[in-house]
Amino acid sequence: QPPQGLLLIEAGGLGDAFLLSAVIDAFRPLARPGEPIRLLLRKETAKADFSMPPDIQVEIIDFYRLMTDLCYRFKTLAEVRGWNLRSVVSLDWRRHPWMDDALLMAAAHGAQFSAAFTPKPWPKFGRKLEKNAKRLTKLVEPPRPASMIERWLHLARGLTGQNPNIPRLRLPESHLDVAPEELAKPTILFSPFASSRDRQPLPEFWEVLARSFDGFDIKLLAGPGDLARNPDFQPLADELGVIERPFKALLPLFKSAKLVIATDSATMHLASLSGVPTLSLSAAAYVGEVLPHAPEYAPVNLKVLVTEMPCKGCIGDCRLPFWGERYECVARLDVNEAVGLAKEMLETHQYKAVMAGRDPAIPE
Repeated sequence: QPPQGLLLIEAGGLGDAFLLSAVIDAFRPLARPGEPIRLLLRKETAKADFSMPPDIQVEIIDFYRLMTDLCYRFKTLAEVRGWNLRSVVSLDWRRHPWMDDALLMAAAHGAQFSAAFTPKPWPKFGRKLEKNAKRLTKLVEPPRPASMIERWLHLARGLTGQNPNIPRLRLPESHLDVAPEELAKPTILFSPFASSRDRQPLPEFWEVLARSFDGFDIKLLAGPGDLARNPDFQPLADELGVIERPFKALLPLFKSAKLVIATDSATMHLASLSGVPTLSLSAAAYVGEVLPHAPEYAPVNLKVLVTEMPCKGCIGDCRLPFWGERYECVARLDVNEAVGLAKEMLETHQYKAVMAGRDPAIPE
């Protein structure tokens, strides 16, 4: 059969996948009318598959098994090659030659069009990446410096010749058409857990926050295993109460919550893309790569608190001594500044009504 279909490959984390859902339509012109579009994600990001537009077919690959299980590797690469695709595009600047780049090569075999960024310099794998890149139809030089969103939009422009119409980062509207969850009191949600402890403020930071909002019900959001990995948060969890549910099931809760305060995490990105007022407590390590977003497409409901550091943008390659288990830029986040920003975001007739002990649904 003649090749058919477009495949997009994204090998980033959960937060990356949620952000991609807001801009993936920029790549639609690469598909012909009626042609199927697939998105390949790694197993760790499978929980974000619901956030993609419903007509995009999500494929999940276990990258760890791809490296360690030869039987799975050969079977998976043969399956990807057998998709018989017309077009394939990798959305990542940094690619691993034996993982996402190997999948790109398998998908590109027989494809009429294949494209990716010029690979990010990587001394260990540079020759292999350059050899693979020569097999592609088109390479796009990424803009530098640029955030992840800016790179994606640059890639879409370079491949489609069109200027993507992305007004503000937001989940597809079809996912936001959910009924708000009924809550007994005005609610603030804390999401203190990140993918690693070095990006999380200490429990004491959150305890100060919890004491700063009289009249609100405050709940802790946790994912599977978060409290087991962070036993020092257990007393706070016992005091506030914990909500643990799949990402998709958080959307009705976000529709009703007055504010989400979160570390730079997948939960924070999902909250900000859903429209709920969101305060991100971010590490300076990822300034320029992820947050803050460029003003022209940043969600209006998102504010970012980050410590100004001369070493910002290190992407986690921190050369400074850790403060406990935290990056210095995380340990130096000012809780009083966080409280001030949060109260600014809550400074509406509803917040004033709550503080005055009135029903916010009843006008003054």
